[in-house]
Amino acid sequence: MSAVRQLTAVDRWAERRAGWAGGLALLFCCWVPALLTVVRFVATVRLHAFAVDFHNYWASGRDVLHGRSPFPPPTPDAVSLLHTYPAGPYPAPAVVLFAPFGLVPVWLAAVIFTAILVTALFLALYLVGVRDWRCYGAAFLWAPIAFGIQTANLTLLLVLGLAVLWRLRHRVVASAIVVGVLVSLKLFLWPLVVWLFATRRYAAAVWSLAVAAVTTLATWWMLDFAGLHDYPRVARIFARYYETSSYTPFAFLVKLGVPTLPARGAGLALGVAALAAVFVAARRNRSETASFALAVAAALLCTPIVWLHYFALVLVPLAVLSPAFSLAWLLPAMLWVCPVGAAPSAWKFAFPLVVFALVLLLAPHDRWASRDPRFARRLGLSRGRGTRGPAQAPVRLAG
Repeated sequence: MSAVRQLTAVDRWAERRAGWAGGLALLFCCWVPALLTVVRFVATVRLHAFAVDFHNYWASGRDVLHGRSPFPPPTPDAVSLLHTYPAGPYPAPAVVLFAPFGLVPVWLAAVIFTAILVTALFLALYLVGVRDWRCYGAAFLWAPIAFGIQTANLTLLLVLGLAVLWRLRHRVVASAIVVGVLVSLKLFLWPLVVWLFATRRYAAAVWSLAVAAVTTLATWWMLDFAGLHDYPRVARIFARYYETSSYTPFAFLVKLGVPTLPARGAGLALGVAALAAVFVAARRNRSETASFALAVAAALLCTPIVWLHYFALVLVPLAVLSPAFSLAWLLPAMLWVCPVGAAPSAWKFAFPLVVFALVLLLAPHDRWASRDPRFARRLGLSRGRGTRGPAQAPVRLAG
């Protein structure tokens, strides 16, 4: 009889704990993200800071429609000429992509594109197999994702591209097209080609380079090759201007007082180490999930400019490594202390790098995932939907 009472008390405590867990999940993964998104939207509209990056995209697309070159001249003051030459450091594929938006007023185009970005975020998580609704809510707590929505830039479209790549990774033509388009839009994503080579997808890797080249040349041809000759110099001008004020190891070391040359060498060494780790994870550990995550990390370490919203790209490796809700999904919420632009102190330069390193390290362990059926019932989950079971073990490469 006492054993029955003890069992009943344990079950009652478990049900009560599951109820609290469900309530907290509803609060922090539903109501808080929704309220935060609405408040930020209203605040940015009032401050005229809504879709600030998209305004440049829209202006460059309008210039294309009117036969004007949107690219600045390769002069030292190129960075300050964005009001006249809105394309800035963006290549021709990105400029052509936004040309259709120049057909409608900027305010309507900004609303449409922002809606596309939010949809892309949901679709990216769905494509990589996330069915836990808490993960969708937690994503909106991420400062990089919030800033990506607020400024309305390309980053969340790149997130969707990474998700499509992972979903179609076993198809040679599809994966080649996706990687080629991504690299043509943002050159710093070239480590994805390395990932294709590392996972022995040689045909896809070679064809992705061809797709990137054809896409780039075709879009420059549509612009009558305006700005093509000067584009590398313009890109270097922007890189030199912003490299000490972005979230990179180089900027962090310079902020600490390290001379430019050693700081640049240390940053390069980290990038090379990450690229080597891509091969080690794929060939020695035979894990394409870890290799994919390292390829995204290498892209962020190898580029000279990293804005806070770039770290939204880590959402896809996290979702691949941990499709159920865990502590790793909440860590990026701490990045609200980091400004969108230049960080005022050295530790804020390093903080996003440390946070996302922890995210990728903690994600495979998934210690907070709900496996108790009581929790699953309270949270609206079922076994196999949002909780990792034996069937969702890390993917291993064959051969």
